[in-house]
Amino acid sequence: MVDNSEILELRHNVSAELYALLYTGFVDTVYAMYEAKAGGFPQGYCGQIAEEIQKQCGGELVAGWLEYGTGRREHWWLEIEGSIVDPMAEALNEHTPCRHIEAHRNIRERYWKACV
Repeated sequence: MVDNSEILELRHNVSAELYALLYTGFVDTVYAMYEAKAGGFPQGYCGQIAEEIQKQCGGELVAGWLEYGTGRREHWWLEIEGSIVDPMAEALNEHTPCRHIEAHRNIRERYWKACV
């Protein structure tokens, strides 16, 4: 949970567009739509979720891996103004700490082409 002082400090460090994206519930709404479509955790929809958010808010699609516990999975997320926007990782992180590892930013390789 972010307290008000942290939100005020964040607001001074990012644009109004990113602030609005993160605190108006738009990202949560997009995530909930795909969660409902999948009937639970929206495994396999990470590229579509990132693109849906990007259509409204801009940013850059990033492909790579999401590492959690002893696992690693192919994953897409969005980066806006240097901040990762990834509601799937946030949902997973509630149960298992995870981190993003970038592979590429070539959107022509949708949705996934393994990079070695």
